[in-house]
Amino acid sequence: MQFTPIKNFTDADLRSEYLVGYTYTVRPDNARLLAKVDEWRAAGLVAIGTAAEQPSSPAKLRGAGTVK
Repeated sequence: MQFTPIKNFTDADLRSEYLVGYTYTVRPDNARLLAKVDEWRAAGLVAIGTAAEQPSSPAKLRGAGTVK
């Protein structure tokens, strides 16, 4: 499973820092991290999936000119 932080945070229990824009992988045999991901997801700290799969803010374009 992969997860992506929604905001930067540090987990004291795991002594780890998780950063927005990065994707982290939980190996199937890592029950401790899997439980933490469930906890972080409930707290709104992470989303399941890769950074590329997460919705981003829409682009804002603006311009002015004359069409001839």
